[in-house]
Amino acid sequence: MADLFPNGTRETRASCELYLPHALKAAAWVNAKAYSSQTPPLLERIDYYYWGQGRPNEAEQPEVQVLALYKEVLGEKHPDTILAIRNLADTWRRQGRLNEAEQLEIQALLLYKEVLGKKHPDTIYAMGDLAHI
Repeated sequence: MADLFPNGTRETRASCELYLPHALKAAAWVNAKAYSSQTPPLLERIDYYYWGQGRPNEAEQPEVQVLALYKEVLGEKHPDTILAIRNLADTWRRQGRLNEAEQLEIQALLLYKEVLGKKHPDTIYAMGDLAHI
């Protein structure tokens, strides 16, 4: 399903709408059974589709799932996990949940500084995101 679900761009939205129920079922089934490396990319595509449709409240759930999976499998200090933290923070910021978003951005920034160093581009972007809040 991860290979079938389109990337959510304007050109693929009709296909996304068609595959969305199946993608959601597949992600839920895999989550319940065992980790699959295909689940986070599928959830990220679903998230991107929701954002493209202007549905930030629905985008939150796949982001929470991706973050939980990455924390469990990759650990909190993995760059993919930190990016998942930032993505959820951005969603919360757009939903007006500024205090919660700020806490996640601080967490991401501290992790980036520790893992990648304070001069790494991802660390600098995280500083900008925190300032944006």
